[in-house]
Amino acid sequence: MIVYAYSDTTGAYTGEDKADPCTLEEGVFLHPANTTPIKPPKPKKGETPVFNGDTWESVENNTGKEYWDQEGRGYIIQEIGEVMPDWALLEKPDLEQIRLDAKTHDDWRADGLRMVASLHAMRLARAAGTATTQEVLTWEAKVRAAHSVLSESDQVSDDIEALTNDVGDDPKALEALARTILAKNKAYKSLIGKAAKERREAKAAVIEATDPSVPIKTVAGLLEAIGEKFEKNTPDGVSVADL
Repeated sequence: MIVYAYSDTTGAYTGEDKADPCTLEEGVFLHPANTTPIKPPKPKKGETPVFNGDTWESVENNTGKEYWDQEGRGYIIQEIGEVMPDWALLEKPDLEQIRLDAKTHDDWRADGLRMVASLHAMRLARAAGTATTQEVLTWEAKVRAAHSVLSESDQVSDDIEALTNDVGDDPKALEALARTILAKNKAYKSLIGKAAKERREAKAAVIEATDPSVPIKTVAGLLEAIGEKFEKNTPDGVSVADL
């Protein structure tokens, strides 16, 4: 005799089984534990027959399905009949996108101005070329010494040793070094001035891009373009090293 088995914990249908006839009593069959002669109904998609002790019920079956909450925490349905809560998300949320979507124009403006400040600082550092920190620190002294060497005044700057230490007292070598220093200093100052001008322009562009009248979803792309333009315009540094 065919009987129908069910889980002893959930009552869910597990398949067919066989009840053997009793050898002591004719017409009586010995049913295995957790079985019933009642045939379960054909379940609809997403449902499972569950025996309640008297009859079969079709119960929603989402076991194994995963869902997420708004903060990205994942859950898996463990039991037949368990349903997803109303707040369940069927796809893992993009937390970074959620964070970006929550940002206001003021938030974007603060980010944009920080970006400009950071890029400007990198521009200033790059303006010194391959110079070491020590060379940068002694640069102004070398510039003063160079002016002193090329001036017609008889007064010699106390900073002259910054140059004589490099080329000695040879007047021609000293003059050539002084001219090189001043030429590089002019180029260096030009880079600094250009960086300051472009910083002002970038800050103004950030303020314009983050105006409340600008659609919020376009702001990120506008700021990215501003940063790329600032970086693209960064020239090679003028080295104050190896003079």
